[in-house]
Amino acid sequence: MKFQSKPFLLMLSSAFMPCVGGQLAPTFRSSIRAPVCAYLDTIAMEGNAEFVDTDGSGLLGTTGDMSISELFTPAVTPIPDQGIFTDIDFQYKSICVVTKDQTPPSFTSAPTCFYEFELQFCKVDSEGGKYGCREGGFTAHGSGPENLKITGGRDGFFGAFGQIVTPTSFNPGTVSPNGDLIGSSIDMRVKVCYYEDNDGDGEIDPPLNTIAKDPTQTLQVCEGDCDNDTDCADNLKCFQRNGFTDVPGCSGTGIEDYDYCVYPELYSIGKNPTQTLQLCEGDCDDDNDCAGDLICFQRYALEAVPGCSGKGIKNYDYCVYPELNTIGKDPTQALQLCEGDCDNLGDCAPGLTCFKRDGTGNVPGCSGKGTKDTDYCVKVD
Repeated sequence: MKFQSKPFLLMLSSAFMPCVGGQLAPTFRSSIRAPVCAYLDTIAMEGNAEFVDTDGSGLLGTTGDMSISELFTPAVTPIPDQGIFTDIDFQYKSICVVTKDQTPPSFTSAPTCFYEFELQFCKVDSEGGKYGCREGGFTAHGSGPENLKITGGRDGFFGAFGQIVTPTSFNPGTVSPNGDLIGSSIDMRVKVCYYEDNDGDGEIDPPLNTIAKDPTQTLQVCEGDCDNDTDCADNLKCFQRNGFTDVPGCSGTGIEDYDYCVYPELYSIGKNPTQTLQLCEGDCDDDNDCAGDLICFQRYALEAVPGCSGKGIKNYDYCVYPELNTIGKDPTQALQLCEGDCDNLGDCAPGLTCFKRDGTGNVPGCSGKGTKDTDYCVKVD
């Protein structure tokens, strides 16, 4: 690795010029259920970078030369709380690439930089209780005096987008004899939006919907307040919580201490269980391993399991209700279990009845949403 002269620092620094002035107040915008946005004020970052003379030319700033930062971390740890945010941690690594030959002392373009960020935080309620904790990563890129564009995320920041603002110029720190940067620093402000995925299955979660404190109707998925499983539609469980605990498979915060109906969580009995597996239990090999009308849902990694929440164990298969299958609006064949659209009992095979519904409410003994306002054949109670 060679770093021939300090003027290259001017070109590298131009990727971190001030972007905006003023202070950004820490806020959490929950008016839009999905996505939601977290704004974090200035976090001072520091780290080292290595210069790579990619083509070995020995020339300054030729196309393809890179500056590689393995890890930038907060200059002050722990990061001080910001408004409702606590337990904040933030770090990144980056690669900056020269995309056009430069002629010193005039540098006609800044390098293009690519970043991988890691972020975590919790929120604090009025009584000091923690809720809404998130941990995950996202990517970003940028060039010159512009905000860094967040282009995708994972885990707690599923589908992330937004920007990283750099309110101060990049400080290269000390340049070592071989051209590496030691003790570099930059201030960053985070404006990240993401889709809430509280059960980690990679699916965008529906928002919590508070029907009432003592609802008289049967509650569907992510609806509350429930007191026990009997308040929820078939196939659902009442998720009991304190404060604003995240509700698996649902987004938003709901009402403090309210409980909501959710899909059962995946439960791994074992690789070769000897007992008959119930709903959302695994690992099954075929339908014979599952109880009653349950079927074995086969998967190849950590795919979402219909009618269940959570990730389970990689490559494990789980027992589920048959998925809703829309044959057609006016099918001519006798409809089997979980098939639709039926109009009455006569459209269903013997032993089944036509389950009427509005919208995409839960269908007992079946999984999935099916087609809106479509009715399906189910087992007679």
